[in-house]
Amino acid sequence: EVTSYEVIKDILPPFFWSNTDTGFYRERATASLGYKDSLLSYKIVKNGKLNSADQLVLQDGGNMVKRSRYILHADTLYTLVCFAPATIVADEQHSAFFDQFIIKDDGKASSVLKNKAGELIKALSGKDSTNAVNARNIIDKVSFTKEELPLLYNAMLLQYPDDSMTYSSTRSKLIDVIEELADSSTVDFIRRHYDDLADRGSDQLALLNILVNYKTVYSYNTLKDLFTKKPPQHIKERKSIGYNVTDSLELTRLLFPDILVLLKNGDYWEDVADYTKTALDSGTINTELLLPFDKEIRLISDTLFNGHTLQDEDAWTWRYGSLVSLLGYLNNT
Repeated sequence: EVTSYEVIKDILPPFFWSNTDTGFYRERATASLGYKDSLLSYKIVKNGKLNSADQLVLQDGGNMVKRSRYILHADTLYTLVCFAPATIVADEQHSAFFDQFIIKDDGKASSVLKNKAGELIKALSGKDSTNAVNARNIIDKVSFTKEELPLLYNAMLLQYPDDSMTYSSTRSKLIDVIEELADSSTVDFIRRHYDDLADRGSDQLALLNILVNYKTVYSYNTLKDLFTKKPPQHIKERKSIGYNVTDSLELTRLLFPDILVLLKNGDYWEDVADYTKTALDSGTINTELLLPFDKEIRLISDTLFNGHTLQDEDAWTWRYGSLVSLLGYLNNT
């Protein structure tokens, strides 16, 4: 028998919170699983007055079991860990290590279970740079609710020191949180404040992506109005409103024919050609919608192909395939 025991003490970040201890335990337990591990059991138990979680995991490639006990107290997570053979890991002797672990003052409420959304948002734009960094690093690790959407909207419109970043910036993290919680008020917000981000095209694209993924008639009509009349500029690396535009062809239909004007836009013609091909192939739109843009499509083709005939393998690459298909539809009209 080879058995090891360990107690790990993690002081949680100052702006971190979870809505419930049981939800927090479940997230931690799930995150601890390896790709080929097998969960044998998971249950909520007690250590003194505190809720705790006990987990048994059969490790990949053997008969050793990792037993973990998660105990949250004040601002600290205690993780008790034991590695032992499956036949004895839950017996009385080994269970004593877990069951007899008691924390003094265990009646004290954990600060982790207090919602800190207001404090976090305030810290993001505060003068204390350390607090701002700590708050930014925790944005995507806490549990915001729809009630905090107004806070998130206001925070997204502020200026931040890392605004020059395209990905993982404070604003992009806020946008990701907003997308997870989006409702009709989010569409209203995007419609009202889209122009405020005209100098940050990548963020405008991220907002348009929220409209794509929210998938309502209202969101797609708003998408059509904003994207076709005021396509984002200064977009840096990001050049797409997302890959899910044609998930609902009924909603995709709402974008046509207006979106076809973007076939003339150097940043978006590839995506628009893809959407159009999908809509045509599925019968969502008909070829007649292309006719007013015949000249533009042929001009783009002439410019890209530079007057040369592409080899078959080049013509059907991801970049040109949809455009070639649109030419085929026009030639058959």
